[in-house]
Amino acid sequence: MAVLISPSELSLSSQNLKRWTVNEYHRLSELGLLDANERTELIAGQIIILTAKGTPHVTALRLLALQLDDFFRNRPYLVITQDPVQLDDLSEPEPDLVIVKGNALDYASQHPKPEDIQFIVEVADSTLQKDRQVKDNPTPAPTSLNTGSLTCKINSYTFFNSHPVKATVATSS
Repeated sequence: MAVLISPSELSLSSQNLKRWTVNEYHRLSELGLLDANERTELIAGQIIILTAKGTPHVTALRLLALQLDDFFRNRPYLVITQDPVQLDDLSEPEPDLVIVKGNALDYASQHPKPEDIQFIVEVADSTLQKDRQVKDNPTPAPTSLNTGSLTCKINSYTFFNSHPVKATVATSS
């Protein structure tokens, strides 16, 4: 006899869930257990399926990246977009934009870590509430990441930064 459980009876508290390490997450991918066509990231040991990026999101990120690339040209910093950063053993998010120390070759054998990160930007149009709930406090990371937010004409940007920073972003209409 089958037993039916209603959704209200099914509770998935965080203590009932498996927390994956970054190494396990990579191994799952290598074994093909994660769909190669599905974008995911690891936050606080949980594998999060990323939502599709809309046109406003892509446009805002592209404009911001172009401005920051120009600003940091010939400086000892690198602007990376939508690439992994390893915050700790349980979190490897893929922020929209990250400013890190050094150059691309500094990260040929490992993803940037908190001590490399100068600034993390998450662009959110329709996902701002979800991003704040999921990404704002992933875990107590080795380096505490402060947060702040700024609304622009194109989108809302939530900034996660390792040092308190006041930022102004101007966008064209």
